[in-house]
Amino acid sequence: MNETIKLKVIKDYPTIDGMLYKNEVVRLDNGTDKSKLRVKDATGKIWFVDSKYLIKV
Repeated sequence: MNETIKLKVIKDYPTIDGMLYKNEVVRLDNGTDKSKLRVKDATGKIWFVDSKYLIKV
């Protein structure tokens, strides 16, 4: 069973591609523990976010 890991953004995260807003729930797209995690938002857009801005839901 492949369970998706959900994370919540704890602070607005600006990028050149747009803003990932505080309290938005994203899904982990890769299972590696790196400083930047690849996540997908509700629309399916891929973001590379510093792990310090995310907490597990």
